[in-house]
Amino acid sequence: MIVFVIYLHVAVGISDAVIRNQNGVKQFGICPPEDTKIQTLLKLSLNDCIQECVIRPVCKWIGYRHLPKICQLHTQSTSNGIPEGNCVQVHVETVLTTETQNGCIGQCNDGEVCETSTGQCVYKECKPFHQERPITGVNGNMNEVGSIKRVHVDSSITEETVCLLNGLWSRTGQQVIINVALNKPAEQSSVFGERFASIGVDGNKLTTYSYCFHTLRDVYPWWMVDLELACLVYKYVLYNRNDPCCNVRARAHDIVVRFAHSTDAWTQVDFIPGVMSDIHTKTFTPAMSTRYVHISIKSSDLVYGDYLHLCEVEVYGLRNVALNKPTEQSSYHLPALLFSALGVDGGICQNFILPTLLDHFHTQPESNPWWLVDLQDYFYITGIVLYNRLDFNMNVRAHDIAVHFGYSRSTLFLVDFVSGMLPNIYTRDFTLDILTRLAKISIVSMNGQLDILHLCEVELFGYPGRQE
Repeated sequence: MIVFVIYLHVAVGISDAVIRNQNGVKQFGICPPEDTKIQTLLKLSLNDCIQECVIRPVCKWIGYRHLPKICQLHTQSTSNGIPEGNCVQVHVETVLTTETQNGCIGQCNDGEVCETSTGQCVYKECKPFHQERPITGVNGNMNEVGSIKRVHVDSSITEETVCLLNGLWSRTGQQVIINVALNKPAEQSSVFGERFASIGVDGNKLTTYSYCFHTLRDVYPWWMVDLELACLVYKYVLYNRNDPCCNVRARAHDIVVRFAHSTDAWTQVDFIPGVMSDIHTKTFTPAMSTRYVHISIKSSDLVYGDYLHLCEVEVYGLRNVALNKPTEQSSYHLPALLFSALGVDGGICQNFILPTLLDHFHTQPESNPWWLVDLQDYFYITGIVLYNRLDFNMNVRAHDIAVHFGYSRSTLFLVDFVSGMLPNIYTRDFTLDILTRLAKISIVSMNGQLDILHLCEVELFGYPGRQE
């Protein structure tokens, strides 16, 4: 394989790469692995892509696709690249610059960039918000100096924050995540002494008998809450009963927690072996989408069974603001059946078989097919979940997916790009909540090829906002 060192001429920016046949930093037909991606940018030249990497200390590699000019920035990785004929991989850390006379190259602190026109170390951007979330997959530079964002400082108050010249945000705000289980419908396998299921979501966290739900002695006793809508769940908290009189807390043992969008298709998300602690917290990274939360005991006594009692169940997340909102798409395959509204009808089934035939939207074969939802108001979006179609190997059709947000069709901007085939369920948490009214999903077709876009469901999670 022929490999190259790229020498970059630095003036105000980086330009005019001089390519030489020396030990390799440039590899054709290979891309860095997806798990190291930190940003995706569209419509950049290779030199501009390299420049975007150089000004970000966390960026070490780029993967560049000449068609359709997709620039992906990557962190350092010890794993091998992925063969891909349309891609070129560049190890930017070994790129040499020919102008070093300004004296600041290699002298800047973490987060600073050497400004070649002045010879000074300066900050070009601030670190993303919500550092507890992974920063992989961030699209575009929404964190540059001077950027203005709106963040929540408590559950109801929003304030603007500005990226300052010192590389810090003027306010550090926090995302609004509420207890989406509070006062929602609940049920359980049986009821002991009028300790009904609803007590588990009444907001009272006292941990004695009167404030806890309580089943009879059942084999595999269970309790369940219906969140009523699909929610993006970041964590849940379970409060064990802890009466001072007796050792009842030990009854909460070998706890199984499951999520589901329908009560006939459960996914186990947690198992607590042995006796549960007084307070048990489970955090999800990335967040998980669900409508139902089911808690049960894996019984050790299959004759007499077990009691299940907890005093409160808190489920923290955000609601799907796209549900049943107006939609449209670029074309229609079987327009009377597979229409755009099926992407936001709440149906998660991913198989094109009866009786779930009508659970996905479907375009005709065309170049750059698209689907769009109008939220009918402005929302801060914190995350998105896409459900691919899985039957008959049709999942391969959903590839090179671009996600655009905007206030109107003329202001749509890229917020995410999924290179290659879309996973069965794709979840994306945004490091900074993004204000939008429209969301557009499309395939970026290569060389004018014809593609078909079909997805089973699109979920957008967020909270009300206003246009800035």
